[in-house]
Amino acid sequence: MLGAWSFLDDSPTHILDIGSGTGVISLMQAQKFKKAEIHAAEIEIKAYNEAKFNFEVSPWGNRLTALNCNYLSHFFNCFYDLVLTNPPFYSNSFSSSSGKRNFARQEKFLPFEDLFEKTRKIISPRGNFQLIVPAVAEEKILNLAQKNNFHLNRICRVQGSPFSPIKRILFSFSKIPKKFSEELLIIEKERGLYTENYKALTQEFYLNF
Repeated sequence: MLGAWSFLDDSPTHILDIGSGTGVISLMQAQKFKKAEIHAAEIEIKAYNEAKFNFEVSPWGNRLTALNCNYLSHFFNCFYDLVLTNPPFYSNSFSSSSGKRNFARQEKFLPFEDLFEKTRKIISPRGNFQLIVPAVAEEKILNLAQKNNFHLNRICRVQGSPFSPIKRILFSFSKIPKKFSEELLIIEKERGLYTENYKALTQEFYLNF
């Protein structure tokens, strides 16, 4: 979802995907932003190798680079116009009763405090930092953004259906203030029937839409 939702006001030169896994989000950015160079940082060796292979066989392999590294300690030799992350704690396993506990347990692998501090140092002056997190993290994310001098320019709350609670939130932050927009995205009208908004968001990447 983050890969489809990502955006910029103008064409980015460099994009960074943090915790890229097998590279799906990076591939989506390569498809969307035709001139951008994309770096995918992944600490887990198996996922890194899969991402590297996926990049090599894609039509955009010359603009995609997989990095097997710890994001927090790695030295990046450029500034990024777009930084994206779908953090490792993000999981469909969160329930209303256990969400906060699971979130706190899994956040230790990439603490938000460190994530924001590192990203602040490598993002370009015009850059955007965009991420998706469980809804229970909203207050913490907004507080850390303010602490690190990021400005919220877009937020999207996500519901599985019209009758389900908000479980995920997409954020976009920038170093400079921009026009703010707020959205609600409902994925399904009912089981197996996707909303028009969700199809419009993702149809570029899914053949069945």
